[in-house]
Amino acid sequence: MFYSLLLGLLLSFSSAYAQDAENFPTFTEHTIRKGQSIYKIAQAYDLGMDEILRANPNIIDPTKITAGKKIILPTTHLFPDARKDGIVINLSEPRLYFYFEGEGVSFPISVGKDDRTPTGRTKISEKIENPTWTPPASIRAENPKLPDVVPAGPNNPLGKFAFRLNALKNRKWQRIMIHGTNEPWSVGAAVSHGCIRLYPQDIETLFGKVEINTPVAIVNQPIKIQEINDEVYMEVSFQEMPEVASENLGVRKMICKKVKNCENRINWDKAHDTVAQNRGVVVKISNEEL
Repeated sequence: MFYSLLLGLLLSFSSAYAQDAENFPTFTEHTIRKGQSIYKIAQAYDLGMDEILRANPNIIDPTKITAGKKIILPTTHLFPDARKDGIVINLSEPRLYFYFEGEGVSFPISVGKDDRTPTGRTKISEKIENPTWTPPASIRAENPKLPDVVPAGPNNPLGKFAFRLNALKNRKWQRIMIHGTNEPWSVGAAVSHGCIRLYPQDIETLFGKVEINTPVAIVNQPIKIQEINDEVYMEVSFQEMPEVASENLGVRKMICKKVKNCENRINWDKAHDTVAQNRGVVVKISNEEL
């Protein structure tokens, strides 16, 4: 299994990296093999299909890719701006970050369509193996043929493992679960009714490590900035690109809040281009002339 590399931590990762800096791989360059699909590549590298398509805007039709063609895979990710403790979910990527015993890993996820997944903080309240699913009234209204209860098994959309979130302080978490899926091709997109879906192999990995009362933070951070070894990196992943220039998104203020002497250290053209391209790939935006 491929874990995505988080800059700043030592993790397992793929060996075929292109380099944007001497010490940090910022993406993987992959040559498409005969018979490979975007979905197969996504699963092999633990990415969502949408992440691959965002990183490669030249792919017009994901069902028509050519063997021998090289594509970029966003296998390195910066930390969301949140406490590095337990689970952090960034809706805009969308990815789940898990901090465990001084290390961090990230996994592709599906999140709620139409902003149905709320942001905020909560905790894991229950771990369920082989869960049953009781469709809520809102989903039954969309599909009246659904049974009252879907038993555990291959037809259960929750997959083999699920976590409930603590709703004692806020009832909004009652309808949100973190779980597997019986539709792994959906991972990486905003398609759920609010729950967080993971690949079956990823939820199984989490299930073995996450404990009851593990903190969970859900954020929406399409622009991430991190300073590593005196270099500054940026990662941009809007679900829908705002129809305004990056100057009007407060990018300069955001960078300068994190980076000392930012006016001299940052290549501002590169920073604004990175926002405009919105490729979900880590880019070094330090000024090379310094």
